[in-house]
Amino acid sequence: MSYSINYLVNFELLMKTFRNIYRHLSDEGYFLFDVNTPTLYQEKHHGIVNHNLDGAKFKQILEYDQKNRIAKTIFDFGNGQIKKHITKEYTFKEIMASEV
Repeated sequence: MSYSINYLVNFELLMKTFRNIYRHLSDEGYFLFDVNTPTLYQEKHHGIVNHNLDGAKFKQILEYDQKNRIAKTIFDFGNGQIKKHITKEYTFKEIMASEV
């Protein structure tokens, strides 16, 4: 899953996750991950995008709470089928502060 770190919606959970990963790495091990940037959330995470992929139509509804830095993505497949994703924006400074 890409940007999975953003699914950790509070800083304490982010720190706990990095500590647990660190404990399982070998001495010369690396943990590679990606995150959505604050710029992406602030500039792009709003509005409605209509998708049509191989005949499957759905809406992607993007909402961003700038005060709490929380993003909500709602996939509306019609007929009451909805999937919600809640993610949090982290700055580079916050990611580095959580370093073990």
